[in-house]
Amino acid sequence: MHFGSTRRPRLRSPLNSWQAWTAPPDPDAEAAWAAEIQRRVAALEAGTTQLEPWGDVKRRIEREILDR
Repeated sequence: MHFGSTRRPRLRSPLNSWQAWTAPPDPDAEAAWAAEIQRRVAALEAGTTQLEPWGDVKRRIEREILDR
C-alpha cells in the first residue's frame, strides 16, 4: 500500500501520540505537580488570587481562543 506524501503526516501523528502515552513517566512530574498545587492553595488562602466561575472561564475561552 502506498500513501502520497500529503497523507503521511496525518498517519504519523497518531503514532506520535501513542508514543507519548507509552513513554516512561517523568520522575520529577509528581513532585512538580505537588509543589504547584501547594502554591495555588497557599495563594487562595492568602487571598492573593481568586477563583473564577466556570461559566465565565468557558465564555472567555470561547471568545479569546475559539473565536466564537
